[in-house]
This record gives sequence, C-alpha cells and structure tokens, in this order.
Amino acid sequence: MKFLLSTASAAALSLSAFAVAQDTTAEEPADTPVTAQTATPQTDTETETANEDASAEKLNKQVAETSDKMKKADREAEYDEKKADKKKVADVQEDVNEDGQPEADPAELAQVEEETEQALDVLARLNEDYMSANDFLGAPVIGAMGDRIARIDDLVIGDDNEIETAILLSGGFFGLGGDRAAVPFEDLDITYNYDREPRVNVSLTEETIGEVSGFEQEDANNYHLVSELIGASAQLGQSDRDVNITDVIVSRDGQASYAIAADGVFAAMGGDRRAIAFDRVNIAQGDGGVSLDLEPATYDSMTLFTYRPGNADDQKAEAKMKKDEKHDKHMSDEKRDEDR
Repeated sequence: MKFLLSTASAAALSLSAFAVAQDTTAEEPADTPVTAQTATPQTDTETETANEDASAEKLNKQVAETSDKMKKADREAEYDEKKADKKKVADVQEDVNEDGQPEADPAELAQVEEETEQALDVLARLNEDYMSANDFLGAPVIGAMGDRIARIDDLVIGDDNEIETAILLSGGFFGLGGDRAAVPFEDLDITYNYDREPRVNVSLTEETIGEVSGFEQEDANNYHLVSELIGASAQLGQSDRDVNITDVIVSRDGQASYAIAADGVFAAMGGDRRAIAFDRVNIAQGDGGVSLDLEPATYDSMTLFTYRPGNADDQKAEAKMKKDEKHDKHMSDEKRDEDR
C-alpha cells in the first residue's frame, strides 16, 4: 500500500515536471521579441556622426531646391528679355521706311512741309520782299552824294529774330582794315539791279560815316552775326548729326525768316538744301553752338529748297528780265551817242 502511494507520487511528480517544461517551452516565443528590442547603447561619436549626416542631407536638399528655383528664374528672365527685344524690333520696324531709315513724325513733318511751302512762296518774291543774306553781305553802300562810301560787312540778329543793325565797313585797302560802323537796319534803302545784285543807299557821306558809332565784336563764335551763322554747323534735334547753315533769308523789313541748311562736305557748294523756319534755330554763344528744332528723319523727308525753280513761269520771267535789261542798255547807248 505504501509502495503504491510512492509510485503514484513519483508519477505525479513526473507529470508536474513535464507540465512545467511544456509551459516553459510554450512561453519562450513570447519572450523572444523582448530580447530583440533590447539594443546596445550608441557611443557619443556615433550619435554625432548620425546628426551630421542628417544635417548634410537636409542642406543638400535645400541647395538643390534653391538651384532649381534660380534656374527657373533665369529661364523666365531670358524669356522676358527675348520678348522685350522682339517688341523693340517690331516697334523700330514700324518706325522705319522701306529703305530701313527712321520714319519722320507725321505731325512734325506736316508742320515743316507747311513752312517749306511758305518758303517756296518767299522764293518767288526773292529780291522783292525777301533777300539772301549771303548775297547781301559785301553789297556796296552808296552815300548821299552818290558815291560808294562803304560795303555791308555784317548783320546783327536780335533775340526776336529781327535784324536790328547793319555793320558797314569803310576805308581799308583791298578788303583789309577799315572802320566798322553800326547803322540801324531800317535806315538802309535796298534796291536790286537787273543782275539781282543788291545796292544799299544811306543818307551818310564819306565824312559823316566816321561819326557813326563803331562796332566791336566781343566774343568769338557770335552766331547772332549773320557772317558767323552762315557756315556754322547746326545739330539736328537731340541727335549727333549736324548740317551746315549756308544762308539766311531776310525780309526787306528786317526779319530773319528762314535758315537754309545743307549737309555733306560740299554743302557750301550746293547740295540738297532745305529751308527751315528761323524760329527753329537755337543760338547759344561761345561753345554752345547752333541747333535746330528738327529731328533727322523729318529733315530728310522735307521738300528741297531751290533759289530759282526751273518752272515755265520763272523761265519766262528770266527771259523778260534779260530782254528788258538789253533794251535799257540799248537806250542808254543811244542817249550817250546823242550827248556826244
């Protein structure tokens, strides 16, 4: 009996041990993840290196993003620049003629052409109501006694474009030396002969002309003097192009009406002339020079100016003048023969 109990106890103990072993075996998988989650602590150096790598990666990403933005901005700026250049070219093409030259401003050209038309009308009355200052300089001055006492040396243009004074040159020898006298322009009696040469009569004599106030030119390049203005270069508008003043058209009552301009090295010998209203002439003393309120494109588009247009009416007038001159000479010769 006692033996049987012992055996049963041993069996029970064996079963208990087997159960415990089974329980332990079953629980082992659940304990494994816990063991895996336990990491070896990092050193300070490893942590610092990891942080530097993360910062470098972040910086590289920011640089890449900034570079992409800059490239995009450059592309947009280049596009805008090309677009602006195309617009400039288009604008220029709209303002040039078929020869590629700038087009004149229509409003300015219309006004200038009206002035030119008036100048051509003046041309028809040249030597009657108007005269060429270029031809007038050097004209003989006849005194009260009928003798030649001086010549026209210069004309002075006032700020209001009025010829205020005529400068007479008397004395001298072969054009050298002499005395200059300032006489009011209104005191001159101007006539023209059949050769269209001017002649000036004054109430002075060879003796009294010396009593007239003299004239001294104070400054060089005094463009208020017609002799200085003729031959001067004049700037066209705001451009860097110059033309030459070759003449000034003056009314018989002493108003500077037109400046005649031509460009090129042979301007003084001819060339294409244009009549420019004297109100467009700006005169500055000394180094200031002369400028014209006229842009190059408008100047080039202007109708050309000629002193003697070759139309039929002018040719008839020229023929009649020569016929009358010949008749007068014949009558003068007959009268001289009768006096003999």
